[in-house]
This record gives sequence, structure tokens and C-alpha cells, in this order.
Amino acid sequence: SGADNLYQAFIQGKADIHGLIAYSLDSMFWGFMSNAVRALTLGLTIPSLNHKETWLDAALTGGALTMYGDYMTGQYNNYGHTLLSAAAGPGGQLVNQLATTMSTLAHLKNPVNALQTFLRSPPILNLPYVQTAYNHLFYYHLMERLHPGYLERMQNRVETQTGQTFWFPPGG
Repeated sequence: SGADNLYQAFIQGKADIHGLIAYSLDSMFWGFMSNAVRALTLGLTIPSLNHKETWLDAALTGGALTMYGDYMTGQYNNYGHTLLSAAAGPGGQLVNQLATTMSTLAHLKNPVNALQTFLRSPPILNLPYVQTAYNHLFYYHLMERLHPGYLERMQNRVETQTGQTFWFPPGG
């Protein structure tokens, strides 16, 4: 008789290990290709294969780990998402961002950060080429005026965290 679940398949020796490995490697390959194209459209160099984060990002992007991988590796909060907003999807994340922005504005804690959150919220920015145009034509210039040295700090942070450099530097 067949196995009812993956655990039983492993116990009974009927799991398709070769298929599972092939799926994982295939997912990582296409995840890396997706990340490389995205990096190029954002003006960054292709991620280095020598960084473990590159492989982890490829597995996450390719679907081998899905959203659960973000939580296992502690990287779910890279974009300011909470567990609840990530589970709710893009709409929940947008509502969470807007509520945070409104709360910040209402208490006047830091209007510049509220403006920054608001400017990063337009839904169409999830398209890399639109985001690149928006960043270079508007966002980078505004942030440099509000926070002098912002672009240099951002470039240093990207290089430190990912090992990537900009082939199309922001503000340049």
C-alpha cells in the first residue's frame, strides 16, 4: 500500500528522494535567476555565489522554502513586516504600513520616517522596472535632501549586507 504522507513515505522507503532533490535544486536555480534579473533592473550587480545569503535568497525566491523559510531564518522582518501582516498578504502589509504611517503622523514622532514609509507604499512599486524609475527619478533625490548622505549610507549598507555594488549608482 502507498504512504499517506511524506513522513510515512520516508519510513516505508517509498519517498522520491531524487525528485525532491531535483525540485529543490531547480527551485534554487530559478530563484537565483529571478534575483539576478531583479538586481540588474534595480541597478545592482548580480549577487555573488560566494555569499551564503545568495543561496538562501535563491531558495526563498524559488519557492523551495516559501514564507516559512523566512521565519525559520529570522529574515521575515527585512521589510518591516510582522507575522500577521505577512500572513495576510500584500493587502495586509499595505494596511499595516498605512496604519503605522498614520500613527506616526498623529503623534509627530518622526515626520520624515512617516513620509519615507508613505513614499515606499504605492502598490505599483512591486514591479522592478517601475521601482527603478521611481527611485532614480524621485525617491533617491528626495531622501538625499531630507537626509544628507542617505545615498552613500544606503550603498554602503547594500554592499555590506549583500556584497553587491551598484552598476547604476543611485543619484548618479
